Amino acid sequence: MSEGESKRVPDTPPVFREVSTFDAPGREHPARSKPQPPTRRRTPPLPQAVRKEIAALALSLKRDYRALFASDPIYRKRAGQFLTALLPPKPRRRGRPGIQSVTQAIRLRRQLRRRFPNEPWANIWERIYPKAIPGYDTMSEFGQADARQELRERVRWRQRAKQKKPDRQRTPRIGS
Repeated sequence: MSEGESKRVPDTPPVFREVSTFDAPGREHPARSKPQPPTRRRTPPLPQAVRKEIAALALSLKRDYRALFASDPIYRKRAGQFLTALLPPKPRRRGRPGIQSVTQAIRLRRQLRRRFPNEPWANIWERIYPKAIPGYDTMSEFGQADARQELRERVRWRQRAKQKKPDRQRTPRIGS
């Protein structure tokens, strides 16, 4: 080969010979290079006190329920899943999150009804409005009336929806 001639690469078509970046020395085509093992991200280890407490719990379970865990390895897995389910963070409840003012109004309504059992509902609601509705004191009279009506409707809707939900009882599956 003379100096002016370019080196021919058999894998690339002649049109793209000059454009190919993999012709440079030291550069390999990615399809032909060896796959790299995936890098694992290091997570910080558990604190020593937590490790000791978990080890003590495992030792206690092993001592008390050795026969159960020896009978079927699935129990070991289920014990780990149960422990995981009890630790935070817990998953969010299903569905749309409730409006905070409605949740607070329901809680206050229950507390005030227990505290003042003979008081009429209108008086109990009058105590709830300023605490549950944000900015209630700064609203106009019409704004307050609208907010009161909206809060009572939403509380009623939530209570009604809670009553309509059937208890989630497990029923045996037929045919499995």
